[in-house]
Amino acid sequence: MRQALERRGQEEGQAQPADAGGEEQRAQREQRQAHEAWLQRVPDDPGGLLRAKFRLEHERRQQEGR
Repeated sequence: MRQALERRGQEEGQAQPADAGGEEQRAQREQRQAHEAWLQRVPDDPGGLLRAKFRLEHERRQQEGR
């Protein structure tokens, strides 16, 4: 049974020692969590972005009119 599982892992390109695979998975999980935490810090305010865009456009048009 174990040989069949090892063979299956080799066929799928996942043949790694159990310890190395666990460390790699942990590293990937930590990296994913770090990315998610970074994304949570980015403000999600599309209305604020539109207000800023319209304000800047309004100011640019006023300066051109002078």
